[in-house]
Amino acid sequence: MARQHHHQAQDTNHFNEFRAVEVSASAPLPAAISALEATDGAASGFLHLSGSTELEQGRRISLFDGERCVASGVVFPAETGLLARLTGLDARDLAESVGITNVYVDPETQLLPVLTYLLLRRARIWERHTALAHVDADLLGGARDLARWQRLTNLASLRGLPGGSPRVPVAQRVDIAIHEAYQAMNQSQRDFVQQFFVPEAVETLEIHIDRFFQTEFFRAVHESRLSREQYVYSMSNLHQFVRYTTRLIGRAVSLSSDEDLRNHWLHHLSGEINHEKIIEKDLEFLGADVDYVVHHMVPNKHNQQFMVVQESAIAFHQDPVLFMAAPFAAEGWTARLDKPFMDGLEKSIRSWGIETPRHVTGFLASHINYDGGDDGHWEGTRRILERFITSDQMLQRFLNLVHLAMEAFEKSYSSYVTEQRLWSAKPARSASAFSTQPLHDLRV
Repeated sequence: MARQHHHQAQDTNHFNEFRAVEVSASAPLPAAISALEATDGAASGFLHLSGSTELEQGRRISLFDGERCVASGVVFPAETGLLARLTGLDARDLAESVGITNVYVDPETQLLPVLTYLLLRRARIWERHTALAHVDADLLGGARDLARWQRLTNLASLRGLPGGSPRVPVAQRVDIAIHEAYQAMNQSQRDFVQQFFVPEAVETLEIHIDRFFQTEFFRAVHESRLSREQYVYSMSNLHQFVRYTTRLIGRAVSLSSDEDLRNHWLHHLSGEINHEKIIEKDLEFLGADVDYVVHHMVPNKHNQQFMVVQESAIAFHQDPVLFMAAPFAAEGWTARLDKPFMDGLEKSIRSWGIETPRHVTGFLASHINYDGGDDGHWEGTRRILERFITSDQMLQRFLNLVHLAMEAFEKSYSSYVTEQRLWSAKPARSASAFSTQPLHDLRV
């Protein structure tokens, strides 16, 4: 009876009964996973770690059918401890890799591709590009799960590293391994892993946002030391791409053959009209040269990087779903602006002699309202992506653009302060006096 239930659970109508659980690998081992590990034929010949430093930083990913664990494995940063000793490699050589260990799959199931995908998904979130494992040499090329895992991911032996019986090091690029795992799934399994596509994009974005909020611009704001000139420079650069937003979204509307997708972009468009005018109003109150900003200024190179990302997605690739990566990134951080940020910014603005900061914060303040909340632009984008990101390849393309966009924002917002550091600099020592001689008497 139990075996019959397993086979039914693999059918399209029953696979949604499965659930995936991801926890710290150092957490106490649940009884259900211990039971799986004790099942004859469930072990896949991987190095088995317990109580080591790897588990402190790793993640255990398990698949459950009801209360019964049917697959489990551990993924961890490869540079920690044991793998460095086993391979003799420096931590720097392992810094782009993950280790995979403790892989167990119920022999009555066909869940190896799904478990492999979920383990490598974590590697991708960590921005690791190779996967490394130590496996039983006697099982390589055999008929058990390890051999299937090796074929599944195209694992290759690492030449020039210590190996031989009982274990040998094998590795593969994450992009190849995760592709092979996805291709090996049946349709019901692909439907199952699709639920993790958008959460992966969200987690990837949140990692970037955490770094972004540590850039020089945000430190200056929270420490209330942003200069007027740095703020003008930031708003002037924002104007360079904000003024094209409605035109780019208009193009997305025209390319959206799906009615729901088209309506999404139309709703988004209605909330973006004339936002550049808000920036112009902020800049005018600050006494900036608005005509230069609107008609003559060229964005700095980091700002242009973001512009190229969104323009490529909708103008060259003409893909209104891929284009969502730009607002997903841009509005992802504006939706997370909070009161401490605005308080710090307003304190800086008052130090410039402006008694009413809201006269010059119209653009940033408005985006907290437009982009944040359950009915904001960012949440609307997240929801519709759940329908339109339908394959791992599409997810990877989307993630690439999120990485590019957020890296551009990190660099550009840092540059708004560092490139204009002169305006907030304080003398570190007494300045040397200049000669009082007339200029025409000075000699070079």
